[in-house]
Amino acid sequence: MLVRLLKVPPTPISPQCKALFYCSDKCRADDWVSSGNPDHCHQQWCCRMKVFMDFEPILRKLPFTFAPITTAPDFSWFKLDRMLSYFGVNRLGLWKYEFPSTSYSRSYQIPPGADLPLFSDLWTTTTMGSEKHASTILSSFCSASYDDALIRAFVSPSFAVIMSLSPSCESSAPDLQEPTLMNINLRDWLDYYKWRGLCSADEESISNPLALLLHWPLTLYHIAAHKLPQIKPYYIPKILTNRKLVIHVIGVEKELSLLPVFKELDLLFKPELRICIYFIGRHFDAAADRVVYHLSPRLSITVWSGLYHEFLHAQKLTSELPDLIIGFNAGLAGYLTWPVALSSIGETGVPAFFTDSCLYSSLWGFQVTSSLGLGPSSLDSILYDCCHQSSTETQSCLVLNPFRSPIRIEAPGVRWGWFSNAFIFSPFYTEDYSQQQSDLPQRMSSMSV
Repeated sequence: MLVRLLKVPPTPISPQCKALFYCSDKCRADDWVSSGNPDHCHQQWCCRMKVFMDFEPILRKLPFTFAPITTAPDFSWFKLDRMLSYFGVNRLGLWKYEFPSTSYSRSYQIPPGADLPLFSDLWTTTTMGSEKHASTILSSFCSASYDDALIRAFVSPSFAVIMSLSPSCESSAPDLQEPTLMNINLRDWLDYYKWRGLCSADEESISNPLALLLHWPLTLYHIAAHKLPQIKPYYIPKILTNRKLVIHVIGVEKELSLLPVFKELDLLFKPELRICIYFIGRHFDAAADRVVYHLSPRLSITVWSGLYHEFLHAQKLTSELPDLIIGFNAGLAGYLTWPVALSSIGETGVPAFFTDSCLYSSLWGFQVTSSLGLGPSSLDSILYDCCHQSSTETQSCLVLNPFRSPIRIEAPGVRWGWFSNAFIFSPFYTEDYSQQQSDLPQRMSSMSV
């Protein structure tokens, strides 16, 4: 797309979608056909972008008192800076890693994981291949140093206290159908906040900002609780029989610096399960590479610096395949390393889920896997099914994430919303979309979005 950030009021592209800004009418005309890159030409994407814009009210619908501000089209880093200052967390603790663009501290320059020693009382560590087991090396998680580390992480003492306590309420959601990997059924942020004691049982809007950090572990929870059983239902009994769940999280960046928030997973999975998570990505701090962080006696995160296909090759003789592969905010069309990784994932046959910040990026993820012969190619049918979901239980290869971040990401040149972990998709989904007609305009006209 030929878009630019302008200092003067831009010209909307067309009355059909009103989705893009251009620097001039000539720029707009050139993009309509885009002879140099026809796959990106607006003529192909105009109808879909109209759907993106129509979907905005649903995307912005979240139960937070601050959501009307943080999801609005005019939300900016300046407003975010002011909001974080209001809560007393701006440029501090874990908040400065989640929102580095608002921070003037060195966290903007250091590699992921460099500051993990600040929170070292929240875990113990071994190295890959170590014979030591977590249960023999974990110290008490009730010490003063542990509490201090929680305050360093979450900044607010009240936030730290809440995160140190076990949930005292039952979820209002119906129990998950057995067999399930999860300890609790949480359908959305409101369910989670009530269960965790972050708001009262009768509240329908919530003001605590912890969702700005917790969308990472809650997104992983939602995939394991609701999406994996839809795609591979027979995996669940196998995992429960083995009493062990192995998850590869790939393309990791800031998630490593936010390691303390993943301790929340210990409360969400069934207590009899041992949970082994691998963080695979590039540009990690060297001191974190090949380290196993034991967040609880049964929850560990192993860090491996490198590309995913390199990791699979290095581990194929010594490690089993994972039960689940996840890539947060993947941007499959944005990085040259993804095709090799996707081909490697396709060869394993392991269920894989990715998230992305908007529908456009998600659909391009399907374009990439389709070009590799690994997934469906009918983008219009995929988009229609996503926008026509009646609940999170809908079986579709592209879904809106109920645990998406409530903070709108500035995206110069476009008018549809971008939110971290906004959509979840499985580009290797087996349902046959190839035979469905591309009649998106007619199908969307019957929708109320």
